Order: sequence, then C-alpha cells, then structure tokens
Amino acid sequence: MEIIDSPLKNEIDWITSNGPTGTNYSWEAVVHYGEDQLLIPLKVVSVNNKRDYSQSFTDEMTVTLLIPLGKYARQIYPNRTKLQITLTKIPLGELADEEDTSNAHSSERYTAILIDQGPAIAEGQGTESNDEFVLDLTDLLDVHFQLLNKALEQVRLIGVGGTFRKVKVGDLLETALTNESQKADVDEQRAIVGVDISPVSNKDIKEQIVVTHGIKLVDLPDYLQKKIGVYNAGMGSYVQNKFWHLFPLYDVSRYNDSDYTLTLIVLPKRKYSNIERTYLSEGTATTVLVTGQTLMKDDSGSQYMNQGNGARLTSASSLIEGSSVTKDNKTKYGRANNNSEFITDQMSSGNNHVPIPPQRISDNPFTVFSNLNARNGGMFRGVWQNSDPSILLPGMATRILYADNDDIKEAFGVLHSANTISHHHGDFHNRRFQNQTILEVFYRFDVNK
Repeated sequence: MEIIDSPLKNEIDWITSNGPTGTNYSWEAVVHYGEDQLLIPLKVVSVNNKRDYSQSFTDEMTVTLLIPLGKYARQIYPNRTKLQITLTKIPLGELADEEDTSNAHSSERYTAILIDQGPAIAEGQGTESNDEFVLDLTDLLDVHFQLLNKALEQVRLIGVGGTFRKVKVGDLLETALTNESQKADVDEQRAIVGVDISPVSNKDIKEQIVVTHGIKLVDLPDYLQKKIGVYNAGMGSYVQNKFWHLFPLYDVSRYNDSDYTLTLIVLPKRKYSNIERTYLSEGTATTVLVTGQTLMKDDSGSQYMNQGNGARLTSASSLIEGSSVTKDNKTKYGRANNNSEFITDQMSSGNNHVPIPPQRISDNPFTVFSNLNARNGGMFRGVWQNSDPSILLPGMATRILYADNDDIKEAFGVLHSANTISHHHGDFHNRRFQNQTILEVFYRFDVNK
C-alpha cells in the first residue's frame, strides 16, 4: 500500500488544495559599497541559507548577484572590505509574476563579504580595458557574497565570565544569553529579544557555577553542557528570528509535549514531484509533504557494538566526601553508592556493551547520557520542494510518516538542519524564484526505548 492510498490521502489532498502558500516571491538586492554609493545588480541569481542546528549557532547565508565586469572591477572589488547588501523579499501571486499587494515586503541590510576575490581587471589589452563602460560590455559575472546579520556579527565577539551562586544552569543560561546579547549596538528591528529554552534535564540548584572569563557567549551553552550538564540528550543552541533557541538534540520523545511540531509525510517522487503547495501550518502544527529524494539511515546497531549501549561512571563528589564507611576496624566500599551504571537500549542478543567512558570520574552524567542517546537513532534526509523555511524552528519536534510495503510507519525525531536553495527560475525577465529545502532529522522508531 502506498501512502496516497492510505487514510492520509485526505490530509494530503487538504494540503495541496488549501490555498496559496508563502513560497511565491522574488528577490531584489542593492549593494552599498561606500557612503551613499549604491549598485543595483542586473539580477539576483540565487539566495542560499544553510541552517545547521546541530553544529552552528546561526545561519550561513550567501547570495549570488549578476554584475557587469566593469562595475565589479571599479566599484565592488576596490571596496570589498566595506560592503553591505540590502536584500528584499517581494511576495508574488501564485500563478503570475505580479506582486501580491496583500503581503508586505521584508527587507534586511547585511554586512557582505566578497567570496570570490580573483583578479578584478583584465590586463595587457590597451587603455580601453580600463574604461568601466567598455569592461561592462566585455563580460557579466556571477559574484558570490556571504551575508552577516548585523546583530550576530557583534554577538559572536561578546565574552562572558564570572561566578554565579545558588543558581540553576537553565536560569543562568537564559539570563546570560538574554542580557549579554542585548548589548549589541543595533536597532530594535535586528536585536535579539529573548531565549526560547526547552525544559532542561539538570534541575539542581548549584552552590556556585564558575564560568571562565573569556568564554564566548555563543559557546556558553556547550561550555555548561560539558562542565555541569544541561540536557541528557545533547545540547542544541541556535539564534534564529531574533530568539536564542536552546533544545536537546537527541530527545525524540518531545513531540506530544512541544508547543510547535513538524510532521513530514514522505510521498512517492514519481507522482508528486514539483507540486505547488507542499505544506500547511495550522496554529502551532506544521505538516510538510516531502516530494523529493529521501534517505533514512540508522547505524545504532553498529554504534552500540563499537562504542557501547551503556556506560559506567564514578561519582567525583563521593570520592571527596568519602566513598567508603569504616566501622569496627573494617572499611566497606559501596559500589552502588559511588558508581552510576546505565543502559539505554538492551541488545537483542543479550550481550550488552557497557564500557567506562574516557572521563570515568565525574559528577556530570549528562554528557554520557547525551553520547548514548546520539547512538540510539538514525538520520533522515528529505527534499522539501516549493518550501517556505521561515516556518521552521531550530530543533523542532518532528514526526515522519512513510509507506513501507503494506504498512504506514511512523518515526519521531528532532530537526537537525534545514538548508535552502532559492534560485531564479525561467528566463531573464521572469521574477519568480524556486525554493527547495533539504531537511535532516535525527529519528527513532520506538520513542519508549
């Protein structure tokens, strides 16, 4: 049975017929290369946005502009250290290239870094080659720029440190990230306004937490995860849409309790390729039709064999406070009181592999649990065509529905990345862009394991 013959057919039809989505738009750009000096490129070729929620802390955005050689050589290249680009998103109608006046334009000005810095001027071809107009007639260039958000450009340089007493690690993170990130000298439209934090695993009140001076603010979540422990399923930290998002990377059990959820319905590519409407957001629930290439890979079995499906850890505080009891000239060492031993998932063979981790003496079991949870699952990759990545959030609790022979199967996971390619579609005068997003989700079938 295919998924289009299942009870999900009604939901698929509802999505594809529900009305226009936010995927119909055009891009326009202005390059600022000096004081009140502007260059309008011939067109925007593509806008790419890499959102790696598991490895990075914010977007890696690039834009490709079509620029005549003369303007590149005389205006862009000589001013490459002080470039800025204003990028404007213009909504269009679903079936035509006319602007959709019912929706507002969105625009942001970025610091721009020239990626291609090859020779700017053709040499040895006479004095006429130095003329900007002549060079413009010679060639058109696809010029690539990296775009940096002005607030995050400053936030990534902010350091933090100090001693914090009688505090929970979650409260410390929320307070420090909010207060320090608001020190960026930007207007309210660009400023980080707060922290969206998933409930933390470590709820203990610490007598004191010492943060070494010089730690970068963007590194603080990972620093505290490794030193004290925040989540027992990995530390995710990402800035998007003016909020700092903190979440567990490998906790696949959050779907029913999360405020915002993502459901992916995997459709057969041969029947549903390039359909116009591929998603629906209703309240806080978003459903996406994955119509492009998909891949599901689960290496948990081999990882358990090689790295273990459990761990043993000796408590550091018990060694300091006294790991044994002496009475009547007899000293007794209680293994149960000093060691933590746990297994995340029983091996079907019954032969559990429970090694001692490299940091065998510690009061931070959260990193050990995180490593075990990272092994207990696989990675799903799917292509979302005609996408609107603005509706996605870092680390969204995700459900995946797909057909497997005669069954409809379900897996749960965490959104780990959303990499979007928005490229110009059609001839030179066509304004429309096509968008596709490659989604990666850490998943597991049985969330009760």
